[in-house]
Amino acid sequence: MSRRSAALPPAAPQDAAAPAQTDDAAGSNPKASGAERRAHRRHTVSEVGFITKVRLKYGPAVTLIDLSTGGIQVETINFRLQPGSVAVVELVGRDAEVSMPAQVLRCQLVSLLPEPVYRGALVFKRSLDFAALGQEGGPAVAPPELNPALEQASLNRVLKRVLLSGAEPTDAALKTLASAVAAAFATLDTPAGKRAGSALSGELAALFRAVADAIEQQPTPRTLVTAIEEHLRQVVPARAIRMADADGPMPIPGSEAILLSVPELGSGGGGGRVAVEFADGCEPLELHFQLLKAGMPLVALARELGRLNGFERPLGVQKPQKLPAGWSRIVVRYNSGDVHKGFTHNFLPTKGFVHLMPEPVVSPDNRVAVPFTDLKAIFFVKDHDGNPAYDEDRRIDPATRGRKVAVRFRDGEELVGTTVNYSSGAPGFFVQPADPQSNNERIFVVARAIGALKFL
Repeated sequence: MSRRSAALPPAAPQDAAAPAQTDDAAGSNPKASGAERRAHRRHTVSEVGFITKVRLKYGPAVTLIDLSTGGIQVETINFRLQPGSVAVVELVGRDAEVSMPAQVLRCQLVSLLPEPVYRGALVFKRSLDFAALGQEGGPAVAPPELNPALEQASLNRVLKRVLLSGAEPTDAALKTLASAVAAAFATLDTPAGKRAGSALSGELAALFRAVADAIEQQPTPRTLVTAIEEHLRQVVPARAIRMADADGPMPIPGSEAILLSVPELGSGGGGGRVAVEFADGCEPLELHFQLLKAGMPLVALARELGRLNGFERPLGVQKPQKLPAGWSRIVVRYNSGDVHKGFTHNFLPTKGFVHLMPEPVVSPDNRVAVPFTDLKAIFFVKDHDGNPAYDEDRRIDPATRGRKVAVRFRDGEELVGTTVNYSSGAPGFFVQPADPQSNNERIFVVARAIGALKFL
């Protein structure tokens, strides 16, 4: 087995008008050019939810990876499909069942433990008609591409709810963990990350979400490392991705490996190396290398959690704080530029002021009445921290209820959204942000702080 250098190879810039490269698609012609191999769009499991079961006729049960009109990718346990052989794939839909003769294009060992797992790609001998499975119009429209800045903020919010058993102060631990997430996000700003473009952006966002979802399940840190490695393996065409421990399993025969360093966090947290094994002759894309590079700080994050919490001790995760009825998280912005965060209860604009409280508790000792004369706007937010790096979309959905409005404050800041309660004589009015993914649920604009207002 040859061993590659751990350095990531540079890639030539791509023509912006050319389609993004992908690895060989299921249902592709092995002799076809790169453009021809993308003739059939691959649909993920979530897009073909109307398919309830996939199996091989006279063969074992299989796990669906992706599907197109021209072919399918599946995984099998303890059973290797022979390249060049013919198989019949049985697809079971809600109301019908379809048998598709297919030829095995390739099949590779992707995991050894706890049992051998093989991933195979099969080419259908005729085009698959999704309507025959009871789904008119084919697979569902792919969900909107995830935003890495939003998913980074979501992951950081989950980390704030992790309960550590170690003695290290929580603030210091959170700062260390957040630095790992930031290091992963920073991959997008490197020259190679920019060349990988939106494909890397979407995959990194999906990785952040996968890590956040895994932590919500309160795994052991060791299990979290494995979950990160497994998610990377679902995207990168690697036979195996695992910590390169001295007592780890032997490399898979016929593989080439690269070793990636895991950065150190905190007082010796992180560290070590991850081995990524590719089949001989496999040529990963720059997207794959950059995603692996971004994944290393997240592996370090999981190992730091292990140092703080114990590798075999399940992580404790607090449930998200649910505010009592009538309470809202707010951020008030003063005309002076100052910003204060807190909570308010049963806000009524007609009073001419807002009660600002540090905690969602009604008490004469903890509430401050802030008059509108001092304020520019009151932001009702999903989270007090938000994500300052997120660039909100200013395009308004035509189907959104309310009048489309653009507000320019006296300090020059602009706000675009919709309103349903504007009145020229009122002390202010609410604006719904144009971007549904904004951290702002709604904004109360103080009338006297407006420099210009225009209905769109």
